[in-house]
Amino acid sequence: MKSKWIYLSLILGLAQPVSAQSTDPQSLTTEQKIERLRQMDPWRAEMFEGAMAWQQKDFVKAEAAGHRALEAAGTSSLRQQDALDLLAKGQEGQNKHAEARDTWKRLAALRVEHGDAYEAAMFRSQAIYQASKANEPAELTTLQQSLVTQPDVMPSLWLLSTKDNTLVYQVAGIRLPLNSDDWVMTSLTSPSERMDPAEIHYLATSSRAISFDLTIGWNEDAEIDRADRQQLEQQRFSQENTLAIELPKPEVADAIVLSHATQKADRPVEADWRIIKGKWVIDIRTRFPADERDKALTQISRLWANIDWGSLPDIDGDRPMSRRLDEINRSVDRKKWQQVDTEITQALKYARFPQELAVLHTQAVFASAGLKQSAKEKAEMKKAFAAWKQVKMSRYEEMLFNKLQEHTVSKQD
Repeated sequence: MKSKWIYLSLILGLAQPVSAQSTDPQSLTTEQKIERLRQMDPWRAEMFEGAMAWQQKDFVKAEAAGHRALEAAGTSSLRQQDALDLLAKGQEGQNKHAEARDTWKRLAALRVEHGDAYEAAMFRSQAIYQASKANEPAELTTLQQSLVTQPDVMPSLWLLSTKDNTLVYQVAGIRLPLNSDDWVMTSLTSPSERMDPAEIHYLATSSRAISFDLTIGWNEDAEIDRADRQQLEQQRFSQENTLAIELPKPEVADAIVLSHATQKADRPVEADWRIIKGKWVIDIRTRFPADERDKALTQISRLWANIDWGSLPDIDGDRPMSRRLDEINRSVDRKKWQQVDTEITQALKYARFPQELAVLHTQAVFASAGLKQSAKEKAEMKKAFAAWKQVKMSRYEEMLFNKLQEHTVSKQD
């Protein structure tokens, strides 16, 4: 998402063309410069005026300029986006939270129309935060439900309950609050494959300057002795400029829990935790202004109390999924279709993520074709194409997906 600094660049960049039109640039007032610019390009003039108003914290004027810029944007989606961005910031500055929420929603919808899921997600997170500030539970619920209904999210990984006000990451068994008096969950990144972490972002309802980022990842690396692991992770986790702050710690049974806080000059405090249990690695980073430290740590303690860390189960079984997939690929290369079918059946007992499910069901298509099991082949095709929709493809995945498409076309001839 474009940051507030877009407006500073506009201020610096847009004034130059105007000045160039004047024989005596120094004699023109700001209002005269804006008026001249308006004659050449009304949208740029409104954005310039709104940017200056926003910099001066005249949010009423910034909002008005945002409305006019939107009218002048025409059909240009990029101009519409910048105008809406200015409009939302003007509304936020006046604590018009409901209006700002609607503007951020329009921005998210605009980016969806243009296939930009990344920016759409960030605009959606802004809408969620403004809905929480507007104290509109129904609207907040609707927006938070959309976190798990995006095309790149596999539904089976998540269970959202508005009744219980929780989001469960089912593969890990972790239950997280959607919102509370102190926090609101504003964004979610769902993993595409086993080694990708799930990412959850919270903002404090008291101040967006207080944030809480949680990543939950699975590490297939071989286990080592617990004591050695703790020492190794402590060495990796420690940094210079560590602050002498007593940090609240999460209660996670049978887990290694490490923490430290750092601060660079004129920057917010960063407090980090790492939780290690089996092959699960959970990293948490919070940021807060130094003068709000006590309030932030109290809020973090209350958030810990509302998180149920669950069982964090072993999801590999007797060997890592990557090894299972390699074994299946070798059997496919040798066209040992019955062996492929047996290995896939075993691997599916442990498969949880889109990438591995897509690969397994795709290989199952080829195995079924080799075994002349046409009904199963069609069923596996349907499952494979459904799983591929949520996969971020590397070269290997693209090759396998193209092979599946070619196979499907050949069956239609």
